[in-house]
Amino acid sequence: MNKHKRIFSFSDAHLHVYRVTSGRLSVEASFDLKDPAALDSFSQAARAWSDEKACLLLNLPGEEYYEETLPHVTGKDRALMVERKIGKLFPDTDYVHYQHLRREKTGRRDDIYFVAGVPDTNAIDAYLDVLVASNVEIVGTYSVPMLLGRAIKPIRHDTQVLVVSIETEDSRLSLRQTFIDRDRIAFSRHTALAATAEDIAPRLREDVERTWQFLNSRRQLEPNTVLQVLLIVPPTLQGMLTGEPPAAHCRYEFVDPALLAGQHELQHQEGPVGITSLAAYLVGKQTRLNPHYHPEKLLYYRRHQQVRRGLATVTAIAALITLSLGGSNMWQAYHLNRAAQQLTHAGEQEAQALDTMRESALLQDVSPEEMRDVVTATRTLSATNPMPGKIFTLVSKHYADFSDLSLTLLEWRAAPGDQATKLLESSASDQSTSSVAAPVSAVINRVAGESANSVVITLGGEITSFAGNYRQVIGRIQAFARVLDQAPEIEAVRIHQLPLNIDPSAKLSRSLADQTPPAFVLKLLLHPGAL
Repeated sequence: MNKHKRIFSFSDAHLHVYRVTSGRLSVEASFDLKDPAALDSFSQAARAWSDEKACLLLNLPGEEYYEETLPHVTGKDRALMVERKIGKLFPDTDYVHYQHLRREKTGRRDDIYFVAGVPDTNAIDAYLDVLVASNVEIVGTYSVPMLLGRAIKPIRHDTQVLVVSIETEDSRLSLRQTFIDRDRIAFSRHTALAATAEDIAPRLREDVERTWQFLNSRRQLEPNTVLQVLLIVPPTLQGMLTGEPPAAHCRYEFVDPALLAGQHELQHQEGPVGITSLAAYLVGKQTRLNPHYHPEKLLYYRRHQQVRRGLATVTAIAALITLSLGGSNMWQAYHLNRAAQQLTHAGEQEAQALDTMRESALLQDVSPEEMRDVVTATRTLSATNPMPGKIFTLVSKHYADFSDLSLTLLEWRAAPGDQATKLLESSASDQSTSSVAAPVSAVINRVAGESANSVVITLGGEITSFAGNYRQVIGRIQAFARVLDQAPEIEAVRIHQLPLNIDPSAKLSRSLADQTPPAFVLKLLLHPGAL
């Protein structure tokens, strides 16, 4: 059983709010449906039940019951046939219940259905709207007469029994007669027993005899049997009815409501025990009791509340994940900040140690040889990347008359004499053409004997308007090389690559259909003092 369950019990004149908790049944509130101010009072009380689950229990006098015989069909046709029959019996309500009872064994072997419904629920619709507006989730709608078969199970009774219950509501007596045939309801009628104390027994006898005649006319009673009548009445009424002659063809048996509730493990109840309060306890006690009615309006609002509750759960989970990630990020940021502070402190300590070592080194005597090595290393490091501005100016000044040559590569490198010698030697071996200025061997010999850095510039480009005349193109490239060679800053110019290899020993590697612009590469050797 749940920790607690709230039951809203509606009759024709009253609304009782029950609370079921661990074998205890209590009445939280009661409202007179005929009082115009009852709806406002209920609206105020419903605020305390917001976002809770509850059940409806109906004990309305207009509830009707039918036993219908329909042709035996299956599948979708069966559902459509039952839906049409329900539409004829209860055209204006969603409070409908049907159940397949059995199939006939003779004739066409038709199916027999039990159909129940509440044609008019206008008296309780306004209160249901209040519950929906207060976000009370209705998880099931039940009927008191259809719970009577479960209520009388602890009592030994015949297969056919008429259950008569009398309850007191505001100084008036309410009579409910329910005929149960093989543990299922076949007939029920709810009336007001407006009579004095002296007329209760005769009036009850008349109502029971009228019910017996109705059931006998419909051939629902077994022939030549005495109908068992279970009278579930308060002890005061039991004393009035004891000794009175029963209705014709009936046998009275009195049932104490308190003892019946005890057999259902109801330990405590505030107020007198009646069949309605016992039904409310059964609804609250059972965790898997199928609802009798499924009104579309309440089902729609229940789905809406379930979606809203699911979204709230997802939002809470997302908030927890966000908080956990935020906390983790803050923790990591704290450690990173702490590590940064430690590194800063270590850097400051290293800087202080370096200053101390620098000061101590300045106080020591340094030999000229050591100082010369330091100066040489400093010059070597500073000369590896000469200022590009002078190189750009040098190349641009001699490139002005060669707009048909597009420069795509400009690189420079400062290297000692031996490395510059290797660059010149590789250039000399790549092409069969000689240097346009001094012989390569003379330049190599001179440069190799120097210890200062030499700057080697590599120029690469393409022919912008090539019409297939390689002789003209090569002539333009050689003319550009001669112009560069005449510059006082340049000691030697080497043609490293031409558009067409003119070495007789080389193989033709360029396709005549290739439309790629011809490319060339020049290497320049600057004088040591040019920059």
